[in-house]
Amino acid sequence: HGDHLVGYLQYIQFPSEALKKLGFPEGTVEIGSLQVHPDYRQGVVLRRLFRQTFVCLAGRDVRVVRSTVQLTNEHSIYFHRKLGFQEFS
Repeated sequence: HGDHLVGYLQYIQFPSEALKKLGFPEGTVEIGSLQVHPDYRQGVVLRRLFRQTFVCLAGRDVRVVRSTVQLTNEHSIYFHRKLGFQEFS
């Protein structure tokens, strides 16, 4: 936000061999870490982080983006659903 770091999103694109061992489909990317300063969690920072991540992934052979959310984190679940993520057990 401006010239201050208020959040970051890290993703992992696994090699094919690792995906097979994990049982994930080819082209899976995992959101490894997502952190946003508490003062900016209600604003556009989260949407911008995900949008920019999807732009970065657009030219790659990505078919699935996974993100792990704790069941008790209702705000994050709601946010992920708004972005089009689906729930899996």
